[in-house]
Amino acid sequence: MGLKQRTRIIRNPLNFPLLLKEMNRVPYLANYINSIAPILGIPDFYVSDLPSELKKKPNINIVYPLGEGIYVHIYTPPGGSESGYRKYITIEPPRPPKELFELVESKMAELISEKDVAITPEEKRKLLLKLLDKITNITDKRVNYQALLEKRGLKKIPVFRVDYEYLKYYLVRDKVGLGILEPFIKDPYIEDISCDGVGYIYIVHKVFGPLETGIKFKTEEELDRFVIELSERIGKPVSHARPIVDATLPDGSRINIVFGKDVSLKGSNFTIRKFSKKPISVIQLIKWGTLDERIAAYLWILLLEGMSGFISGETASGKTTSLNAIIAFIKPSAKIITIEDTAEVQVPHENWVRELTRETGSVESSVTMFDLLKAALRQRPNYIIVGEIRGAEGNVAFQAMQSVTWDTPILIKNAKTDEVKLIPIGEFVDKFYNEGEEGVPKYIDGYLVLSMDKYGKVRWSKINYVLRHKVSEIYEILYEGKGVLRATGSHSVFVLDEDELEIKPKYVSELKSGDLLITFVKRSDKEKNLRRINVYNILLESRGANVELVRHEYVRVGRSKYLNSELPLDEDLAYLLGTYLADGCIEEKAGKNPVISLFLGLDEKEFISKVVKVVKDLNSSIVVKNKGSYFRVRMHNAPLAYSIKYIAGRKLQEKRIPYDLFESPGFIIKEFFRGLMANARRTNVRGGIVVYTTKNRELAKQLVWLARLAGLESKIFEINNKRYGKYYDIHVRLFKTRGVRSWSERIPLKPIVKIIKANNLESKLPLELTYIVRRYNEGKQRFILRRTAKRIVEFLEDHIEELDEESREVLSRLKILLESDVAFLEVLNVRKTSYEGYVYD
Repeated sequence: MGLKQRTRIIRNPLNFPLLLKEMNRVPYLANYINSIAPILGIPDFYVSDLPSELKKKPNINIVYPLGEGIYVHIYTPPGGSESGYRKYITIEPPRPPKELFELVESKMAELISEKDVAITPEEKRKLLLKLLDKITNITDKRVNYQALLEKRGLKKIPVFRVDYEYLKYYLVRDKVGLGILEPFIKDPYIEDISCDGVGYIYIVHKVFGPLETGIKFKTEEELDRFVIELSERIGKPVSHARPIVDATLPDGSRINIVFGKDVSLKGSNFTIRKFSKKPISVIQLIKWGTLDERIAAYLWILLLEGMSGFISGETASGKTTSLNAIIAFIKPSAKIITIEDTAEVQVPHENWVRELTRETGSVESSVTMFDLLKAALRQRPNYIIVGEIRGAEGNVAFQAMQSVTWDTPILIKNAKTDEVKLIPIGEFVDKFYNEGEEGVPKYIDGYLVLSMDKYGKVRWSKINYVLRHKVSEIYEILYEGKGVLRATGSHSVFVLDEDELEIKPKYVSELKSGDLLITFVKRSDKEKNLRRINVYNILLESRGANVELVRHEYVRVGRSKYLNSELPLDEDLAYLLGTYLADGCIEEKAGKNPVISLFLGLDEKEFISKVVKVVKDLNSSIVVKNKGSYFRVRMHNAPLAYSIKYIAGRKLQEKRIPYDLFESPGFIIKEFFRGLMANARRTNVRGGIVVYTTKNRELAKQLVWLARLAGLESKIFEINNKRYGKYYDIHVRLFKTRGVRSWSERIPLKPIVKIIKANNLESKLPLELTYIVRRYNEGKQRFILRRTAKRIVEFLEDHIEELDEESREVLSRLKILLESDVAFLEVLNVRKTSYEGYVYD
């Protein structure tokens, strides 16, 4: 089938004879060319590399093959496109009748068994085609597939020869490949594939730059369905509980998926960054202007001599491409080990060990970069290449302060209801003022704020009054971890006087680099009892809950299962709440009771086992279903579902820490964080650190404060990503490990050395403690850990009679400090800046 006679050829297209030959061989290509020729003309046909000068042509009309019966048509639309970009259209074989697919899929389901295990894409392709060959008979006659659907006992499916070839293509494309995205993956000229929401898919072409494809999502439902299927196909399903996924495709491309409007205002979106199968050469980098010949030669010398270095840059600036290019400078005989979160580095050397981290949410089963690095060092490599690490950090620190800005967090307790909330100070104070009112103290009653007593113990203090007033300038205090505190210069924050070991107020305007701001990590909660959740009262407040109270002990909703009318917030319930906040949601359908659902990975069976036990103890039925790439756990107990929704929220942006947890003993809170590990992105076994990730800013701050109240070190890292915006990593040191210097365990060394020197005790120090004076004198050590400080206290008490009065006073303060909840954060910088708005006391 060739070119139709009615088409008028105005010019002689490039490789026109070859195009005609291809059209005669491929009927659907001929149909497509004939359909566009009257409007666009006959396209140029390229069978080899596309010349770079094509990018400068104002009007483009070209076709090139991708193989496997796929062609690409790129052209400049006469009337323009929706985005203003040129169009990129994939020409694929016609899709066979849907009845044929139904027949084949049904027959394959009967034939396939547990023995048919395929792991790699190539193994899956071979298995699929093998099964297809077993269940079909190829015929040269057309077949009525609709009629075959009605037949029973069909041993083999007769398939028209033309349909068979097209069927093979679509089965492999949709079952093994990425469906409608597969042609983009096969095109070596494509660098990026992206969908920003409802609308067209866009690609970035190596020659033509950004192009608008012919594939368009018309509704949010259609896009959400596609994104869910795509995530399941790559083995990392998205959900409302886990809306962000990063993964590597079998061809090495990197994919990022963001699901739903909870985290993206435009809805679901995805981006695929493709990497060339053959690393870009240094010559190409020089041609592109990434570096010049002298820099390339310099890098060559450095790598030949075994030097180390970093490659840094913004997103999509070419870091990985440059790294892959300069790896060729390393000696061919070198042994190289690469360590990555996502497989991107390509090494041409024969002696190459490729290692990837594994994130399971469990300390025992996770493998971190640090673990791999330790293993790599034992293998005696010539080079270790560590992959991309991104991050920006900040801290949430508790401060005793005056006149701070609206967004400063405070922990407030309602004395009447015992409800605890972490809220911005401005939100709490503003409700006591009328619009425009300021400068007048408002005396209030019934509220407590978390503070610190004179012994450095965290406790609740009564709030007597609040105050707000406007200022035109404030000070910004940058402290360890890039945290920022904003306050007026005329008011004070608490700092530690290193000479006297006293906590003293200091005007913000007088703060300087090196000062130690006071924060806290709670170290004792012996006085705390288990909190109790009143399920009956919650159900009475829950809309739509038809509550029945039985013998004042049990409750149920309609015909639901019974639940105790009051639940102790013990370790089991705390663990369940943690798992729910990590990867759970409440499913609600009209006319039906709500159901608790968890979505857990295939490697998270320990969480499932624990949850099953907890839920059964709560008189709830539970169904665990293997969805292929993840487990869905559904818990049926309406009173429990209503209660969890009430205290912890239903959707991601609604989720919050149940306020009773803030008043729970530390061991309960720690169990909550163990349950929350179902959503831990990675764990650092060496540091005992677990990392939790969320888009919910308020939840992130709550987690940091909750951890501190349980005596756990915690930090919050704010991550800004150009693709899917801002999210937060919360680092919690959940597990104790030896050899790790905890920042919350630091004690200033200066006053201790001062006591030792002032009383001539240096020569009497135990041998294992003599290093502290030497390292302090050399300027190498400013702090020691609490456990070391306690050993020094024991030594000084043994020589108490030799201490002067001043030293005894400092020793007394040191002992109080060691028993306190006080921790320190070093001030890095202080600056004055303009400000328009209220500040609060």
